[in-house]
Amino acid sequence: MTDETKKTTVILGAGASFDSWNTDPRNAQEQWWPPLAAHLFGSHPSDTRRRKRADSFIRTLNRYPGAEYVAGLLNQMNIGEDYRFEDELTRIASNPNLAKHFREVPPYISDIISEVSVHFGRTSGNYAALIADLIISPDDEVLFITLNYDTLLEQALSRFDSASYSFSSMDHYVARDEDRQAKVVKVHGSCNWHRALYNPLTRPSLSTTWDDLLDDHGLELLDEDIHVQNLGSGESVRALTVRFEYGDGQVIDVPAYPVITAPLAAKSDDDLVCPSNHSQYAREFVAKCDKFLVIGTSGNDTDLLGLLSESGISARVVHYVNDRATTAEKVRSRFEVKVPAFGTATSIYAHDAGFGRYLGSDQWDEFRTA
Repeated sequence: MTDETKKTTVILGAGASFDSWNTDPRNAQEQWWPPLAAHLFGSHPSDTRRRKRADSFIRTLNRYPGAEYVAGLLNQMNIGEDYRFEDELTRIASNPNLAKHFREVPPYISDIISEVSVHFGRTSGNYAALIADLIISPDDEVLFITLNYDTLLEQALSRFDSASYSFSSMDHYVARDEDRQAKVVKVHGSCNWHRALYNPLTRPSLSTTWDDLLDDHGLELLDEDIHVQNLGSGESVRALTVRFEYGDGQVIDVPAYPVITAPLAAKSDDDLVCPSNHSQYAREFVAKCDKFLVIGTSGNDTDLLGLLSESGISARVVHYVNDRATTAEKVRSRFEVKVPAFGTATSIYAHDAGFGRYLGSDQWDEFRTA
């Protein structure tokens, strides 16, 4: 790809996956509908779909006593209109007396989102339509910056072109191959990214059980290398291992821990858990891009906003997509405060009827042809 290609940056938040289904929702696996952040620990909601999902989530939560304890704290705090899930989870995470409990939160989230990816990704939905509309000519180049842990986007890309889009290694996400017109940067990690709890090639062999390693060492010995491995339905990261091979042919399987950032408030650049070459690719791409589409985000992810603001953006077209007018305008305002170039774009639009309806709107046609 050259600088002459037509570049588009798409920023995806939880609202994009939540609204990714574009066919009859009765055909979807309701209990594994993609959640928003607050749904991960929420109490039983009143409508049938969310109640089914809450039941499924609670069964997964029972695997992790520490995460279950955190859920109890969050539900006790969930009172009043001023409640913000990310703020409360941040307070829990910053309490050293609760660190033992909090370190089970990422594995719980990883298990949940892995199930979502298995059951909800079988039909690509609005992601398929988005990709098909953005990658039309050989000159089209797209960067997807996703805040989501699920693999729905990657599955949609693989279905779009299975020969070009594989995500079985970390190198594939931003591979600079000529036939890969779309790149994916997952700034907050992914449900299928894992690190070994220690590296047996550089340290003496330690306990081989997940619980004992966490109890004895916490996350202090985490290996640096990230491995891509999808969990199947019903599987848990507690049982996942990373295999190390010795020169004499011996192997040792070490328990793994997920590479995801819990949904906390006021995240910084240090919370970009994707590899540094991924975030660097994103900075280089957005610096040369003048079209930005923001779907289903809150605008509160300060780590993402910092990446954008430091990249020397010169925006020409910026569209925001959410499900309510007040939300869309608030997101626009938050982005423009932190990324001033977004506020000086010649074409700015805030869509308030959701992801699917935006793809059928005149404004989407205008964005694509701008």
